[in-house]
Amino acid sequence: MPKIDQKTLVTLKSHNLKVYKHINGKSYYTSIYVGKRHTLSGIKEVSLRVNDINKAKRLAIQVKENLKEKYPSTVISNKPDFDKDVAQPFINYRIRKYKVANIDERYKSKDSQANRDKSKYDKIKHFFNNIDYNDTEKFEEILSNEVLYYLKDDLNVESNTCNKYFSVIRQMLTRAKDRNILSVLPEVPTLEFIKRKRHAYLPEELNLINKELSNEARINEDSKYLSVKDYLNLARCAGFRPGLEILNLKHKHCTEVTDIKNPKIKTIRFDVYFTKTVSAFSYMSNFYFYDQIWKEIKNRNPNQCKPDDYLIFPNEKDRKSLVNKIHKIFTRISMKLNLFYAKDRSAKPVYSIRHTFATELYKKGHSIESIASEMNTSPRMIRETYLDDTNEVLMERAKLLNKTYIRNKFKLVK
Repeated sequence: MPKIDQKTLVTLKSHNLKVYKHINGKSYYTSIYVGKRHTLSGIKEVSLRVNDINKAKRLAIQVKENLKEKYPSTVISNKPDFDKDVAQPFINYRIRKYKVANIDERYKSKDSQANRDKSKYDKIKHFFNNIDYNDTEKFEEILSNEVLYYLKDDLNVESNTCNKYFSVIRQMLTRAKDRNILSVLPEVPTLEFIKRKRHAYLPEELNLINKELSNEARINEDSKYLSVKDYLNLARCAGFRPGLEILNLKHKHCTEVTDIKNPKIKTIRFDVYFTKTVSAFSYMSNFYFYDQIWKEIKNRNPNQCKPDDYLIFPNEKDRKSLVNKIHKIFTRISMKLNLFYAKDRSAKPVYSIRHTFATELYKKGHSIESIASEMNTSPRMIRETYLDDTNEVLMERAKLLNKTYIRNKFKLVK
C-alpha cells in the first residue's frame, strides 16, 4: 500500500474517519475497518476520486454509510472493537448452540452454559474497551496482569474459577482466529500461571528504579519521569492497588494527620472512592514517606494545587491511558536494570509493588489480618497471592519472632 502523505491527513472525529492523499497522489482516500472476514488486513481503502478536501470529507462519510449496508454484520470503525468483533459473535454462537435446551427436556435448564459464559465475560468486559486486540503484546499484558488480579483480588475468585473465566476468553479468541478476525492468537493465562506466585521487589531494587527515573528526567529534560517516580513512591507508601486508585487521587483526597499524643508524629491519609471491594476506603502512608517524600510530590506542580486538581500528572485527562504509559516506562527501566524477572523467570510488573508492601509488613511481624486490613483485601488473598514466601523473607520473620532467644543465645540482634 502506498505511503500516506501526512501533510494531507485530516481526521473527522465525529465520524471516526480519516481522509488523506498518498505521497505524489492527486486524489483523496479514506480507509475504514470492515473486519478480517472481508479483507486480509481488516481495512478497506477507498479512493474518493476528488482533490478537494471538503468534497472528500462528504464522500468519506457517504462511503462509510454505504459500507454499513454492504457489511451489515460488521461494525464499521477505524479501529477494532473486541466486544462487537470477537465477544458478542461468540456469545451469540453459544446461545444458538444451547437452544437445544429448549427443545430436549433432558437438557432443559434456566442457567445454560451460554448464560454462564456471558455472565463471566460481563464481569471483565470493561478491560477490553478501546483495546486493539491485534496488539498481541498489550492484550496479553492486560490478561495476565489487570484481569487476573481483578479476579483474584477484587472479586475474591479462587484459582480454579479464574481458570474458567480465562477459558471463556480463550474460546472467544480461538473462534476469532479461525475466522481470520485475529491475525495472531494471544496467550491466555493457564491454571499453572494463575497459581504461580508473583515475587515482590526488594526495597533496594525500587530505590534503583527511582534513581534511574531521576537520571532520565535530567538527561531528557522531561519531568514526566519524576511524576512516574512519584507514582511509584505512592504505591510503596501504603497498600494501594497500582493504577487508577493512585492516579485518581486529587489534592482534596489527601489529608495531613497529626498524632494527638505526640504532635511531632505526622502522616498522610489518602481517601479513595468506588474501589472494587468497598465504596470508600482510607489508606495511611508510612511515616518515612511523610518525612522524606511527601513535600516533593505535593509541590511537584505548584500552580495546580487546587482541591480538584489531580495530585500527579494534573494535565492528563485520559487516566486509563496514563496507567499504560506509566507501566510501560516502569517495565522498560526495570528490564534495563535486570530487575524485571525473578530467579524463576516470572515477571515483576508494577503490581509487584503491592506484593512488596505486604511482604515488608509481614517481615516486620504484622499479622495476616492486619496486613489485609491495611491493603483493603482479604486474609486469604494475602496468604495465597501477596506474600513472597522465599527463604529470605521467612528467615527475617523467624528472626523477628525469636529475637529474644537470638539476643540471649547468639548476641546477634539488639
